Amino acid sequence: MYFFLLILGILVYAKCVRIDDRTGKSLILSLMPIAVVLIITFSLQYDVGRDYFSYIEAATRNDVGLRKMYQFITDREYLFSGIVFLSQCTGVPQTIFFFTALVQVIPFCIALCHLQKEGISVWNTLFL
Repeated sequence: MYFFLLILGILVYAKCVRIDDRTGKSLILSLMPIAVVLIITFSLQYDVGRDYFSYIEAATRNDVGLRKMYQFITDREYLFSGIVFLSQCTGVPQTIFFFTALVQVIPFCIALCHLQKEGISVWNTLFL
């Protein structure tokens, strides 16, 4: 239910702000609230899915976390092992979700900017 309301709120915001029109604001500034809400939503997960505690274990700097990080490197998951390493360096395992949210949301916003430059409606893209 939360994600339904989140998506509905993003669509209402995108329609009210008129992201596609020349409002004098850059698209980046218009997308900033959407990006922040998505990053916060993805970062504040707790006990979501079956892998949640496995990710938390991997982001903890102990023998289990280090072994899992080296397993990610062995499996050639270099980006994710980098995220795990950063999370281990912070000492807060929950930051693994913050870093993965950045990896998801930033390219999404960049793609929306490129689509808008091509004349494709950002609102329609968000709706889809």
